Amino acid sequence: MIAEIYEGLVPIRAHGWQNIMQEEFYEKLDRSQEPIYLLYMVQTWLQLMLNLVVAGLAVLVVGVAVAVGLRHKTSAGGIGVAFLNLVSLGESLTQTIQSWTALETSLGATARIEAFEQETPVEPEVASPTDVAICGRSGSGKSTLLLSLLALIETTKGAIYLDGIDISKVQRYILRSKLHIISQDAFTDGEIIRDALDPAGKLSDEAINDALHDCALLDKINTSGSLSANMCDVNLSVGETQLFVLARTILGIEDSNKGGIVLLDEATSSIDVATERKNMNIVAK
Repeated sequence: MIAEIYEGLVPIRAHGWQNIMQEEFYEKLDRSQEPIYLLYMVQTWLQLMLNLVVAGLAVLVVGVAVAVGLRHKTSAGGIGVAFLNLVSLGESLTQTIQSWTALETSLGATARIEAFEQETPVEPEVASPTDVAICGRSGSGKSTLLLSLLALIETTKGAIYLDGIDISKVQRYILRSKLHIISQDAFTDGEIIRDALDPAGKLSDEAINDALHDCALLDKINTSGSLSANMCDVNLSVGETQLFVLARTILGIEDSNKGGIVLLDEATSSIDVATERKNMNIVAK
């Protein structure tokens, strides 16, 4: 969460969400530390119980020593050795139990990894047309899956098929021309608006304007000088840049030489609620 807040400082400050995010951060921090506090409490209780056990054994040794000593069947050296062993007994018991607990935890983690490998379907099939959402915590492999689809990461085992074709057998520029990705950090290529939306120059002005209208950007583009304006003169915000990339994706899908597979990698994580709603409505269409 700290890394996400650091990356989103600009929109947080722009919307005045400092107090809200601070309260949410403290709440999640407290919840994340609860297991640690409970662990320390259990360890302290365990140490106390073991010390009480050792104390009981010490009392027992003293009692036995006194009883035996009255009969002159023991020596001071033997009693000293017994007490010396009792001093280290508590630490030895604590280390033994803690090591056993750590071993059980490690075995449990290994079992979960093995269960995940065996129970997770390794051959999912997505029919067309279908909207699929892949959810998971940070580091679970969502972005890695998208990179694999784009052949930016070589697969070492198994295969990915699109329309029944193994993507490893397809030239990369052909594969990527069939896919459209909208990432969290949107970017625009080309100095002119028309070139940024239609790099190949195949589409008409009417089609480009329709896509901009669907993304609620046509009025702003026309104000800046229509499709021949420079990208730097338009001054798009973060949310408007996402809508601009979405318009480019729409034009790519409409191109008859390209497919209609759209990949979104947290495309709405850095925009406001209103822009996110627009994005989702356009994607739904």
